[in-house]
Amino acid sequence: MKTATSLYLDILRFGAALAVFFAHYSSGRLSGGLFWQVQDYGHLAVMTFFVLSGLVIAYSAETKERTLHVYCVSRLSRLYSVVVPAVFLTIALDSIGTRVAPQLYTADWGFDASEPLLRIAMALTFTSEIWFADYQIFSMGPFWSLPFEVWYYVLFALVLFLPGRKRWLAAALAMLIAGPRILFLLPIWLIGVVVYHSLGRIHIRRGVGWALFLGSVAVFALCQYLDFRDHSRALAETLTSQNLIRLYCQESWNPYDYLVGLLVAASIVGFDAIGDSFTGLLRSMQPAIRWLAGLTFSLYLFHMPLLLFYKAVSPWPAGDWRNRIFLAVVPLVSVAVLGSITERRRGALRRWLARAIPDAGRWPVMGRKPASVARVPRPLPAAAFAVSVQQRGRGYALGSSDAPGSD
Repeated sequence: MKTATSLYLDILRFGAALAVFFAHYSSGRLSGGLFWQVQDYGHLAVMTFFVLSGLVIAYSAETKERTLHVYCVSRLSRLYSVVVPAVFLTIALDSIGTRVAPQLYTADWGFDASEPLLRIAMALTFTSEIWFADYQIFSMGPFWSLPFEVWYYVLFALVLFLPGRKRWLAAALAMLIAGPRILFLLPIWLIGVVVYHSLGRIHIRRGVGWALFLGSVAVFALCQYLDFRDHSRALAETLTSQNLIRLYCQESWNPYDYLVGLLVAASIVGFDAIGDSFTGLLRSMQPAIRWLAGLTFSLYLFHMPLLLFYKAVSPWPAGDWRNRIFLAVVPLVSVAVLGSITERRRGALRRWLARAIPDAGRWPVMGRKPASVARVPRPLPAAAFAVSVQQRGRGYALGSSDAPGSD
């Protein structure tokens, strides 16, 4: 196992979550616009999560979750161990915050307290973004990406585990339910699947690895300097229309998202080829990296309700240095505490789900044979998943992959 690659993925994961945190922290109503330069990086960080998600799900399905039953139990325990506490914590914090400082909870941030039971139900079933639905879970704006990822998990499992033609019929039905907005970002998630199957199977020389790694950083920096994100969105709106994009795509969708996914992939593949140069350094920081990566999912979901709540009770104006320090430190400490609690609950939830969910071999749609990766036929067509899930194990220990875009 290349320890350096594993730790690099953890660094990417936590760095992306921290970018989302500061993208929201930097708003004028919270910190008076401190670090306003990073606001555009929040959405790009979510694209990084999508690539990491595809990579880790492909890894898990090949090495650990080799039956549909294990796959479902692992996915659901990972999700609900954090999602359920996050939803109900958001309700509690918002109910106080909206009374103390209602000016913070406004529609321009997507906050909407109408139809609360429907919003809760859609959050817990990950249907809040299907087709033309856009039900933000109160102040938890970042939640939007989870329904996207969950439907990618579903599609991946259907194609991987179901027998014969049933996989394609089931996948088509799932796509029909999910709708175009979710499918528009599916290629970015699939990039991660492709990256996983390239690691260790395609030999890349160190020189090429350095070119991929440094080149991806350089191209990204150049695109940011040239405002390529804004230009690509403007071009897309010229070729179609702004209303059409808003109808069929996620609100912040941009053609640049696909390029970001490719650049993230290039950096991972490149680092895998050069990672030996950093093994000693990364090993020395391994405990801290693993611990931080283990908090990523909690940081992603908890941070926005916490930021708004703490600003609501903060006695200082947004631009005051005391408020800025307060909002930069206290929410992160709260996330560390909450994350440690949710992680301790995952094992119990996994055991309960393992008993509650029947073995896939008894599901009528599965036929008589147990559903396992071993039954995957010849390589799947590119139109479905771009790359097959091979049977050769690799032994990549991805560490504490507990985040959006994690196992």
